[in-house]
Amino acid sequence: MGDVTDDEVRLLDPPLLDEDGLPLEEPLTEPQGEVLVPLLHALLRHAQRERLPWFVRVNAPVDVRDDRGQRERVIPDLYVLVGEPLPSASARGPLRTWVLGRGPTVVVEVSSAGSLAQDRGAKREQYEAMGVLEYFVLDLDQREVPRMLEGHRRDEPTGRLVPIASASPRAGGLARLPSTALGLDLEVVADPATRVGYALRVYPPGEDAPLPTPVEAERDQAVRERDEALARLAALEAELRRRGQG
Repeated sequence: MGDVTDDEVRLLDPPLLDEDGLPLEEPLTEPQGEVLVPLLHALLRHAQRERLPWFVRVNAPVDVRDDRGQRERVIPDLYVLVGEPLPSASARGPLRTWVLGRGPTVVVEVSSAGSLAQDRGAKREQYEAMGVLEYFVLDLDQREVPRMLEGHRRDEPTGRLVPIASASPRAGGLARLPSTALGLDLEVVADPATRVGYALRVYPPGEDAPLPTPVEAERDQAVRERDEALARLAALEAELRRRGQG
């Protein structure tokens, strides 16, 4: 899995086009990037640590074929493909669902006023048609806590995406939805360091600490290294005292 490279996440650049003139990405606003980039890193690190068969991408195209065999493209803000077969971790270009035999497992859209209607309507229908198991929409402009985060899960008998019942957030959380496909909880938490004032974090069920962001992972690693160094120093001092008393 590894860390995210520069061309996996592109913010506010002109969209790249493929040989057919279809976009390979969509420009992301800075608030979207503030939500998506830490989320992407957290999921990648979790998958790598737990050796999970996940393929995670931000702002990457997914291609499907319609009833006439024509190619259509949708670009999720973030998607997770769970289980084998998976594309190569270094794969570039669109995910072609007819080649892989399936579409993304989980999709997350980070919406604003200009995209919310499409994310709740046309995009949800596209994801439903391609067999997405879970679909989450975070509304950046929503200040009513219960509607900040919406989720839908595939109902197998009907093939429809139906609403996911919300769960009580953890202490300090604003809105929480469980993802059975990922085995994690998605939770909106206050974050004054971001432009919108909150972030989307992922938690292992039953745990109070979220999966770490890159900054948090580096901080935790520094703390562990400091504690290990202090423990070695204490052991050395104890050994010197023991020898001095011998």
